[in-house]
Amino acid sequence: MRKIIKLTFSLFIVLALLISGCTEKHTDKPADDSNGDVVVIPALFRMDGETGIQPHKDLIELFNKTYEGRYRIDVEWFVGEESNYRERIRLLNATDQLPALFTDVGVLPDFYRLLVENDRLVNITPYLEADGEWAAKFPKHVIDSCTEEDGGMYLIPITTPEYLAGVFYNEKIFEKAGIEHFPTTWEEFFNACDAIKAQGYTPLGLHTTGTAWTTMLFATAWMGSSQDGRNFMKLQYPDSYDAPAMRDMLKTVSRLFDYGSEDSIDGDFDDAYRGFIDGNTAMFPNGQWMIAGLYDENLVRPETVEHIRFALFPGNTAVGSVQASGWAIASQYPQEVIEGAIKFVKLRTSVEQKYLRDGMEKIKQKPLLFEFYTVIADTETVIPSYQIKWNSIIQNEVFLIDLPQYLQGEISEDELIERMDQAVIRFNYERNVS
Repeated sequence: MRKIIKLTFSLFIVLALLISGCTEKHTDKPADDSNGDVVVIPALFRMDGETGIQPHKDLIELFNKTYEGRYRIDVEWFVGEESNYRERIRLLNATDQLPALFTDVGVLPDFYRLLVENDRLVNITPYLEADGEWAAKFPKHVIDSCTEEDGGMYLIPITTPEYLAGVFYNEKIFEKAGIEHFPTTWEEFFNACDAIKAQGYTPLGLHTTGTAWTTMLFATAWMGSSQDGRNFMKLQYPDSYDAPAMRDMLKTVSRLFDYGSEDSIDGDFDDAYRGFIDGNTAMFPNGQWMIAGLYDENLVRPETVEHIRFALFPGNTAVGSVQASGWAIASQYPQEVIEGAIKFVKLRTSVEQKYLRDGMEKIKQKPLLFEFYTVIADTETVIPSYQIKWNSIIQNEVFLIDLPQYLQGEISEDELIERMDQAVIRFNYERNVS
C-alpha cells in the first residue's frame, strides 16, 4: 500500500520553490580541506516509487554545491512502503550499518527508545547550545516535545507546521449537498455526512489497513472534543484501553463507517485516496504532504483540484506530533561525518525558515498549499498522533485484524478492548526481553 502520509515528503514543494533562490549565507566555518579529502555523509531517504518523487533531492543538491570539496551527501533512495523503509532501518541498526542520516525514527517510539538507550543517536543539544541562532529557529514547544528526561534531543524536527493534519474536502460535493461551509462542530459534521450520502456520494475516505490512518485521524480528532479524550491521547503507551474515552471513540469509529465506501472495511489507503481524487468521496483527512500529489496532473485531474479545499477538524482541531518529522544522526560515525550531518540539518532548517519569511508569496500559485498554512494558523487544539502514542502491535495487528471484525459485528466492543489490552501485555513483554 502506498500511503502519502509521511513528513519525509512534506517539504519537497517548498524546496522546489525556494532552493533555486536560496542565497542565505551559512556562517559555519568550512572544514579544513587542505588535503583534498571530501567528507562523505551516508544517508537513506525514501522516494515515491509510483511518481518517482525524491523529496529531498533539491536540498541534497544545494548542500553538495554549498560545501563542494568539503562535504558530500551520499544518498541511497529507498523505493518501497514506509513500513518497509522502517524495517530497513531496524535491520541496518541490528547489523551496525545505520546511515549517518535517516528519517521516520520518531514514528516508531519503541525503536526510537531502543536507539536512545543504546547511545545510537547523536544528541544535538550541545550543537543547539553552541549555535544560538540555529536554536532560536525552533519554537519552544518543538524543543520541549523532543527533549528527553536526560536533557538530550535526539530527533531533529522541522520548524514549520507541516506535521499537522486536517481535512481536505470537495467543495463541489458540499455545494450539491447544500452545505455552505465546512462543519465547525461534530454535530454539524455528521449532519453534513448525511446530506452528502443522500446525494449519492461517499462522505468519508476511510480504511483499516496500514494502521487505519484516515480513520484514526477522524477518531482521535473527535477525542479532542472532550477533556477525557484529550487526556487519554496524552498518554504514552497506555497501560489499558479500557477507558471511557476509548470506548466512546470506538463507538464513533463505528459511526464513521456508516459514511465510508462499501470496501472501506479491510480497504487500504490507496483505494480511499483514489475515491477522493476521482471526485467520488467528499472528505479525506491528511496533512500538507498530500498536496504535492494533488498537483500532479498524471494522478489528479486539474478540474478536480480546483474544487478541493482544506479545513481543520471540527472544534478548530488538528492532529499531529512534531516527532513524526524527526530526522536522526547515527552516533557511530567519525566526528567529521557527524559535523557534516549537523551542517546538513542546519541547512534544512534555514530553508524552512526562508519559507516562513517569504515563501507564502511564491506558493500562492498553488492556492491549496497557501490555504493550508492560512487555515492551520487558526488551530486551537492539537491532538497528538496515535502513531506516536500507541504501541506498534495495536497499530499493525489489532487495527488490521480485530478492528474490521468489530466493525462487521463479529466481535463486541468488550472483546476489541480486551484484544488491545492483550497487545499491551505482549508489547511490554517483547520490549523487556529484547
